[in-house]
Amino acid sequence: MWSWRKKRLLMFCLYPTSVETISSVESYGPQNTPNSSFEIPLFTVDEQIQEFTDDLSEEETVCPLAENPSQDMVLIIGSMCWTYNMGELLGEGGFGAVYAGVRAHDGLPVAIKFARKMEGMEYLYVPGLPELVPLEIGLTLMANKGPSSPNIIELLDWQDFPDHYIMVLQRPSPCLSVFKLLESCGNIFEERFARYVMRQVIEAAETCCRRGVFHRDIKLENLIVNTHTMDVTLIDFGCGNLFHETEYHTFSGTEMYCPPEFFETGKYLARPATVYSLGVLLYTMVCGYMPDYTDREKMQHWLWYLPSLSCGDVKDV
Repeated sequence: MWSWRKKRLLMFCLYPTSVETISSVESYGPQNTPNSSFEIPLFTVDEQIQEFTDDLSEEETVCPLAENPSQDMVLIIGSMCWTYNMGELLGEGGFGAVYAGVRAHDGLPVAIKFARKMEGMEYLYVPGLPELVPLEIGLTLMANKGPSSPNIIELLDWQDFPDHYIMVLQRPSPCLSVFKLLESCGNIFEERFARYVMRQVIEAAETCCRRGVFHRDIKLENLIVNTHTMDVTLIDFGCGNLFHETEYHTFSGTEMYCPPEFFETGKYLARPATVYSLGVLLYTMVCGYMPDYTDREKMQHWLWYLPSLSCGDVKDV
């Protein structure tokens, strides 16, 4: 029997320009979200580095959506007809909602993002496309232009409508955010494991800048890790902009990762801002909390110290 939620989802697919229908789906989706079929244990120091690629059990590597499709999965209707099956709600917010899904013909796990168009939303010209596309779509395409990067989320498909757009994105399986992985490790990564994560994040940031993309919101929540391979992937270009060497005078992103010069002068540069956000990321992973203004003051005067840090390089950072 079709549930009310399934009917509303189908209505959204039949009438894809209805933002109200997205809202209806959002308010009911969490009630039907199944629990994950795997849990990430609290890792010891050795497990974090030496066993991260082969220590997960068979149950922890099963994709619940691909292996056990729920009764609430619906088929997206429209120009994506018969292409993707949509499943449980992964996340929602002011932007819209993201659902788990699978590609129908081969079972490839995907994430399907429904994003509202806000007033004054920017569009971008991407070489090779016949018309302008929403900025987030364009930046994601630009970040993927060239050799494939395992550390940048891949955009598989998209549709643009008058009041919203849909993005179909790669979904590593099984995966979770680095934020949740950090929580499962007691909010602190062992330094060698933090270095392993940072190496991949820096590679993603460098690739974005090199390809003309300023992500502007690199944070724990926008990094996902495949818990089978431990590959780290940068997601969500919704706060991004085109990369340029001149100053930016507006900021879009997360306040705790915002470069301090923006608060002092109202302007900042892309590269230093990216480096600062990477520093906040590393600090949080090895210290167990985010830096505040008192930490920054101590660092500027070489007074900051954390005895638990063993590596001189980490202390200097």
